[in-house]
Amino acid sequence: MDIPAAVRGSPVPLCMHADSPVRQRGGRPSPRKAARTITLRSCGEAQVLPVEQIVYAEVFDHELHIHTADGSTYCGRGHLSALEQRLSSCDFLRCHRSYLVHLPYVAGLRRYRITLSGGAALPVSKQNYLLIQRALAAYRLRAGRPHP
Repeated sequence: MDIPAAVRGSPVPLCMHADSPVRQRGGRPSPRKAARTITLRSCGEAQVLPVEQIVYAEVFDHELHIHTADGSTYCGRGHLSALEQRLSSCDFLRCHRSYLVHLPYVAGLRRYRITLSGGAALPVSKQNYLLIQRALAAYRLRAGRPHP
């Protein structure tokens, strides 16, 4: 997936939906990893963003910001809860009321703060800290990644 250079690094208004997983004949999901994407619509054009490229999403001043691995940020109206629901099967975790993080990009967890592989730090909800700690440990075990 190639994101046009004019879009990279600049906010893009967004309207999104999760695309269907890849299916084989007979309508069954393909045994290989499903190609999951989110389609962003802006000014009548659609941009397809691979879910695996999303590092985290945040809501700030009623605006949804999606941050990707290449440093791009896509902005638009939307609800974090709707995005969380769409990505519920893709290793995303609500770490704070305003943040949704993609677990493969988590480098570490310290009291009330998640550090991402790119160096960014996200807040962790105090009341959900233990739940988040357990979810991250379960993901790492499932993915075969040791605790850093």
